[in-house]
Amino acid sequence: MADIQKLLKHKVNMSMNSVCYFNVTLKNTNKVMVPLGDYYVKRSVHQAQEMANRMLQAMDKDVEKKKEKDIEKEKENEEQFREIVEYG
Repeated sequence: MADIQKLLKHKVNMSMNSVCYFNVTLKNTNKVMVPLGDYYVKRSVHQAQEMANRMLQAMDKDVEKKKEKDIEKEKENEEQFREIVEYG
């Protein structure tokens, strides 16, 4: 059942009445458009979710790096301030 979510189309038997059944394919049941640079591509919801998770992880790493740089800059500013106060 979990694999159904990953597919873009499904083959099913559709009944027209109690006697007649047709084999049909439902298309685009799990398709979304996702941005990929300047383009948009069709992906399954499962693939789009994986892409979003990877982008969020990359953003989290960038935020952590920014925080570390800010802490380092703050320490440098404090040291410079102490030097000015000591010599002033």
